[in-house]
Amino acid sequence: MPRPITSDDPADRSPVLVSTQEAARLLGLSRNQIYVLLNRGDIESRYIGQRRQVLMTSLNEFIATLSTERGA
Repeated sequence: MPRPITSDDPADRSPVLVSTQEAARLLGLSRNQIYVLLNRGDIESRYIGQRRQVLMTSLNEFIATLSTERGA
């Protein structure tokens, strides 16, 4: 879970939004798999202009819902 913003130093802040490519890297998935998750509503995104950005809180929530059991 991203830590709360408590400093005025931008280097101390966790990103709020990441690109689909970065989301894929963070989850160890392909960009196509990220788009499947986005289209199913499993993770949320926002648009900044024409760029689709994934919410870090949504990624963390998605991770929290994953099963720890194989095949479950």
